[in-house]
Amino acid sequence: MDVSLPRFPGCESLIDPQERQVCSTEKFIKYLRERLQDDPEEKGKVAIRLHIDITGKVAHFEFHHKSNAILTEQVRLVLQKMQEENFCWVLGRKKCEAVTSTLEFILNFGTTCQYPM
Repeated sequence: MDVSLPRFPGCESLIDPQERQVCSTEKFIKYLRERLQDDPEEKGKVAIRLHIDITGKVAHFEFHHKSNAILTEQVRLVLQKMQEENFCWVLGRKKCEAVTSTLEFILNFGTTCQYPM
């Protein structure tokens, strides 16, 4: 079946779908980190579920209840700003048609970031 996940923009020139997805994840994590309040003392994990609609916008998002509360709030503010700015992801597709999709990430602050679950 012809299915592609939504991707954070900036990796469209890559041909291999897996490389393109990894690149997209790295760019999303970089985007978040560049916009977060930098507190080197704050360490922990934030698990995010993003719902990307058929226009490429973040329709809504949710956090795992065990995510670090301070870091979760910072990430929430960045994602809200992304929504306010009408930021668009590369669309997820199924059989060449745009579809609403869900992506999950676990961010490890103070260590390294993980790819989507």
